[in-house]
Amino acid sequence: MKKLFLTLLFIGAFITSVDAQSKPSENSFIKDKISINIGGGYQHLMPFYNAHAISGEALYGLNNWLEVGAVTTLYTGDVPIFCYPKNSGNRINIFNYGIKGKIHFLPLIVNPSFYRVDIYGNIEVGAHSFFYGKSLNIDNRTLFSFNAGGGIGFNFTKSFGLFFELNYSNLFSTTHKYGFMFRF
Repeated sequence: MKKLFLTLLFIGAFITSVDAQSKPSENSFIKDKISINIGGGYQHLMPFYNAHAISGEALYGLNNWLEVGAVTTLYTGDVPIFCYPKNSGNRINIFNYGIKGKIHFLPLIVNPSFYRVDIYGNIEVGAHSFFYGKSLNIDNRTLFSFNAGGGIGFNFTKSFGLFFELNYSNLFSTTHKYGFMFRF
């Protein structure tokens, strides 16, 4: 399902990039705009544990190519029953929070009002708070986190689109985020 979604996203981005702008304009689609991203994700935490995520971020466009703001993600899941009895409180919840910077590459190269395809790099700095189920016998903790990576967005309008991110984390190897973008 993910491969199909990504394939369709890239095909749509390619087709739309050929005729992305019907009315040329120099107005930035990023500067002085607030961008809200809401989505899901997936993270491989240990060899036997996978977590699904709900994420949200609010970013403000400082200029034609740079956004900064706050980000938060909740990862949650159960340790498989072969390790612990079913329904024994073996849940792991990870709350990620911090600040995020996003550099949009295409407005640096093309007209700053170009919005259909959005290729960007990002950096997140913050903390991961781990909350373990009682049966796991592990103390809750909070650790410094640093995530860096990139993403691609496909915008149907200047105010609405889809995004996919792949990031590397200092605490985990890779994380994936995908979802909806709203800009106003």
